[in-house]
Amino acid sequence: MGIYTSAPVSDALMWYSDRQLLVTCANATANIFATYPDENLSHLNGFVEQAFSTGILVLFILSITDKNSGVPKGIQPLLIGSVILGIGVAMGLNSVCALNPARDFGPRVFTAVAGWGSDVFRAGGGWWWIPVVWPMVGGAVAACIYFPFNKFHRPEPEKQEEDNMNDNHELKKSSSRSVFFFHF
Repeated sequence: MGIYTSAPVSDALMWYSDRQLLVTCANATANIFATYPDENLSHLNGFVEQAFSTGILVLFILSITDKNSGVPKGIQPLLIGSVILGIGVAMGLNSVCALNPARDFGPRVFTAVAGWGSDVFRAGGGWWWIPVVWPMVGGAVAACIYFPFNKFHRPEPEKQEEDNMNDNHELKKSSSRSVFFFHF
């Protein structure tokens, strides 16, 4: 947003990167758009980080939006946003936590076409595919954990409401009979 705000007055992006579109270095600008690993992050740690962070996000989204959770619909976006903020703060230092393949791959293609070149796919030892593939793996694993251990053990809310309505109807019938009987 700072670049857009100052664009009419100065070329902030080019000023920051010394008039070069850099992919890796202290003044790299490609990482504004896509995720790139810290120098100390190995591919194995990147796999774990991307899968774990997205798995946590999917697990919380499934539990927050579950019909049986009791979370009001108006609060759900706030809770999901808080989860995303927490994950970003906790794990964002290493590689900015893609959490979603579309959050990384589309911007990476954009930067390749917009002037950064094919270095966006070679940077970090071919890092580009890690934030594309591993969030999908983490999300699938989270769903495989959530549904058998949580979702399938509870009846659907519609079924509960229908049963409650039948119980209430029976209660009304019996109470009306007792009132009727009591009057005679």
